[in-house]
Amino acid sequence: MAATSSTTSLAHQVTPLEVDLNIVNGTAPAHSLWYQGFSMSGGNQPQAFTTDSREFLFGGNIPHHVQFDGGSGNWLIDGDNVFIPSTKTESINSGNPAKLYQEWDQWVSSTSNMRFILWNAFGNPTASTGWEQAVVHLGATVDGDQKAVGDPGGSKQADLEWNVAGNYGSLSICGYASACGFRVNGDGSSLFNDSTALLNNKQFIFYSPTPGQGSPILHSTAADTLSETTDDGGVAHFNAGAINLSSLTGTGNAYACLDASGNLYRSATACQ
Repeated sequence: MAATSSTTSLAHQVTPLEVDLNIVNGTAPAHSLWYQGFSMSGGNQPQAFTTDSREFLFGGNIPHHVQFDGGSGNWLIDGDNVFIPSTKTESINSGNPAKLYQEWDQWVSSTSNMRFILWNAFGNPTASTGWEQAVVHLGATVDGDQKAVGDPGGSKQADLEWNVAGNYGSLSICGYASACGFRVNGDGSSLFNDSTALLNNKQFIFYSPTPGQGSPILHSTAADTLSETTDDGGVAHFNAGAINLSSLTGTGNAYACLDASGNLYRSATACQ
């Protein structure tokens, strides 16, 4: 709310310090002016300072302690390992398909820069104009320069992605920021992709909807073996409307027999 004539203060606007730089009489050549604003340095002897020493303090009770009013291509914060670009005037679209929100960096063995990035991609271009065209990414990328404009670059690693392929309200786990393998939909249901693997000695538990009843467990116990048990030691059941065993196909009808080892086989004659 701006100051009005009804306030009792004799001063209705206070700007203790404002430093403006205006270039007049034409346009200055690109990159011809070095402008640094305010600079402060604590020197090179940190042990000389008390532990509560500081360069800046923003205190008191005021609606806005710090405001940024940046333009396209500007860094609002350009720190040692924290980077925040201005997004106010830059929209993602078909011509500008990616934009960084924030970035946090950490060097590894002084060799590789592990960059953790939050960014938007124009991943649903055929969707209705607006937010539904965006896919939000949160994950890692390795090396490359920080970019205030465009794709954050680097060698992208696995990440979390929102609204992939027009599945609005969903969250996906994706490899290399592109190959998604698992998705939780907006209604809470989940979906694996076609390449899901159940590793040896691992298991799926299908929890019973009825409290107190045993839950079936599918697990691989050895090579080429899939077993079904229950978590309460009960009898496991497998129900199917129809079963087709491609390894037992043949000419005409036949007997389905079990041998002493529990193997199912096809027989032209009655089982013994």
